[in-house]
Amino acid sequence: MNMESIKFRAWNHDTKKMSKTFTLMDNLEWYQDEAPCYNLMRFTGLLDRLGKEIYEGDILGNGVSKFEVEYREGMFVCEYNNVAHIARGNFEVTGNIYENPELLKEK
Repeated sequence: MNMESIKFRAWNHDTKKMSKTFTLMDNLEWYQDEAPCYNLMRFTGLLDRLGKEIYEGDILGNGVSKFEVEYREGMFVCEYNNVAHIARGNFEVTGNIYENPELLKEK
């Protein structure tokens, strides 16, 4: 995956809304003008068990456990497990840390 094709989405803290996905090749003027109120979330390149894209900040669950997807030390992790390992299991995206923070409190 080259740099231009890396997908992102952005959470707007002011409007409390998630943007549509975009790549670095897209026109990012809207983001540059409003950067302080956005948090970018990178696509991991992985899909959950239902085929949904997994992004940084997503919450993965399997009915028993829930994990936040984070980017640390050059890789995507969930509580010190590699996301690729978790994604191969029976996990699905149940929400994200911005729209559904309560999901992590239900651990």
